[in-house]
Amino acid sequence: MQEKVYVDTSALIILNKIDALGLLNKIYGNVFITNFINAELSEILPSWIIIEPAHNFEQSFLKNFNLGLGETSIIMNAIKNNGFLIIDDLKARKIATTLSLRFTGSVGILITAKKLGFIYSVKYYLEKIQTTNFRISDALIFKALEIANEK
Repeated sequence: MQEKVYVDTSALIILNKIDALGLLNKIYGNVFITNFINAELSEILPSWIIIEPAHNFEQSFLKNFNLGLGETSIIMNAIKNNGFLIIDDLKARKIATTLSLRFTGSVGILITAKKLGFIYSVKYYLEKIQTTNFRISDALIFKALEIANEK
């Protein structure tokens, strides 16, 4: 069985803003969100984004970390299903690291897409991100371009 891939709201929003949402489907096939993430979105979702209920959300120990409902729910579902996360929130990433969960972020998706030949330039998409309200550090841009061999 293929590993379930869970995507957080912010990753969906930024990838959509830069016309790169379809990369998720090309890389992973179907991806999953929870009902909490679906409630945060205003866009109509493509059929390859599957909504599933959050597992035992009310009893989750993750509620103590003061994450958003979306982050908490996908981390909980990833724990229950041994899933992979696509998550940008720094606090959520730290918790995922503590819990030994595998994850990447929006920039990691761009790097993976280039490595797989789905896009030609990571820099092109990073420049598009910089025209949005999504914050990305110069250090992350430099590192991403270095990994993508676009320095």
